[in-house]
Amino acid sequence: MRKRYLTVAVALAGWVLFTPGAAQAQQVTLLDTTTTASQANSQNPRGSTYYANAHTIAMTSGGAYDIQTWTGSTIGDTGPYDTYIYLLSPTGTVLAQDDDSGQSNGGGTFSSRIQYTATASGTYTVIVSTFSPQTATKYRLTIKGPAAGAQGPVTIPNVRLTPAPRDLGALPAVDVALDLGLNRQATLAVAPVVETPGCFARLV
Repeated sequence: MRKRYLTVAVALAGWVLFTPGAAQAQQVTLLDTTTTASQANSQNPRGSTYYANAHTIAMTSGGAYDIQTWTGSTIGDTGPYDTYIYLLSPTGTVLAQDDDSGQSNGGGTFSSRIQYTATASGTYTVIVSTFSPQTATKYRLTIKGPAAGAQGPVTIPNVRLTPAPRDLGALPAVDVALDLGLNRQATLAVAPVVETPGCFARLV
């Protein structure tokens, strides 16, 4: 009987890309605060005559974030209420802005909302400004995004798995019943190649 050896090599060529699973992509509340914009803020792109507050948030590259203000009856405020929000990059550039895309506040849609996927990790700034100049406005700000520590796609270097060679010719014999019409038992050794005098059989 010939001995045949089998070496299995599994190679993952290049880099392997893993994407976050559903659980990783699930958003959690990162910030939930209720306050009032009652004074000017130098970071407000709307101008110094509009009151505003600045809120910072750490974002992760590839993470999806939902930024929203709540005004009016949803926070027990009788007005005036109307927000305008901006999202600033870590360097201060305006990335997005919104006036009235937020959910209804019970008396209209004066709430604001920005949905943004970060292109780089860093500390971003949300500016909540009043829509009208010199008009104090109470609001609730919520920011939802990936859980702390979650990240976007990651890569790993080449991986090569090479198990030790295995002698398939040393596999134990297995008793099987062959119905050849003779009602006799036969013993068949499972191996890649079986050779006996005057007989040759290959198992596939």
